[in-house]
Amino acid sequence: MKATISLATLYFAFLTGCAAQPTPGSTETRAGERKSKEQQAHETASRAVAKIPAWYLTPPDDGQSLYAVGVATSGDMQFAIDRAVLSAKTDMASQVNSRVSARINELVRVSGFGKDQVTNAEVERVTQNVVNEIKLGGFNRSGYRREKAEVFPEGSGFRAYVLLRFPLAETTNIAREQVQKSPALGSLLPHLNKPD
Repeated sequence: MKATISLATLYFAFLTGCAAQPTPGSTETRAGERKSKEQQAHETASRAVAKIPAWYLTPPDDGQSLYAVGVATSGDMQFAIDRAVLSAKTDMASQVNSRVSARINELVRVSGFGKDQVTNAEVERVTQNVVNEIKLGGFNRSGYRREKAEVFPEGSGFRAYVLLRFPLAETTNIAREQVQKSPALGSLLPHLNKPD
């Protein structure tokens, strides 16, 4: 009798175990696999977000400098850093462009210098030169500085975050240098020597 009960118990356990396993390739199996992949992707994204430096999400604002952040990935750590710096320099160049353009346009207005098509074109050319110089690092002598950098492994590569700082006073120096090179805007130089 004991053998019959044990055999019946084994048979029932076998049937229950088989019934609980979805058939490979079935809709149920594919849904479970999809859910598992989605959960893994969510966990991976959550870990990546947790690693983002606070200064990347909210760059400093001290009133003395412009700050720009950049992020990049690469299989090579140094290349990831270089690409992140380039990304931040592009953002910084845009910020400096806005500052220099506004500064020169204000000087044009205050100085009584004529605002015509030639002046507008020259202001645009000068500010574009500023952007190009910053992107190429031409103003790095006392210009932008890499304040922070953090690198994290990601998959088989790296993710780099960088924070660059550019002194606001340097925008006036850049404007002065570019105006000196411009015959059309040369009369603005005395106004550039006045404080902001």
